[in-house]
Amino acid sequence: MSRRRAEPVGLLMSAALLLAWLFTPAFAQTRTAYFEFTVDDFWLNLHHYLYVLGRAHNNAPDAKEPAVRSAPDDEKQGLALLTDEERQQWAGAVDSYARGISQQTSFFQRPLATMTIGLAKTGDVAAFPVATFSAADRELLERAAPLYRKAWWPRPSSPGCTACPGRSHARTSPDRCG
Repeated sequence: MSRRRAEPVGLLMSAALLLAWLFTPAFAQTRTAYFEFTVDDFWLNLHHYLYVLGRAHNNAPDAKEPAVRSAPDDEKQGLALLTDEERQQWAGAVDSYARGISQQTSFFQRPLATMTIGLAKTGDVAAFPVATFSAADRELLERAAPLYRKAWWPRPSSPGCTACPGRSHARTSPDRCG
């Protein structure tokens, strides 16, 4: 067999072996997840909830998607638990997101990606856990936090929300919370 014919055959064999290995249990154990949905990260959920409410209040292009469309109804339920002064404070936080961060269309853009990564896996701690946020963003979330804890965190899930027992906010699809 000539060398010219051997090269393509060798490449095909290598590709076949690689593909076969990709579907083995050994390979499945070596892969890592790129995304992980968590439900107990208070600050991350607050940030995402404000982002989604800002998108809904702006009537953004994704306002008809289930997660965004259902957010104002969920917000109304929580607002009923707040005083008039607290409702004004909450409206200010949502308005700040609507005028700023919620104008962005993707969580993969900065500053959203950086904020999300910074808040991931911080749990349900009382104090704001991330020092890398801008002072304005940190203060906004810190002012909104007691209101969110009082009215939305935790609360029984909305009907159809099977992924997040005890949570009713920031659904990324009808059956998955984010």
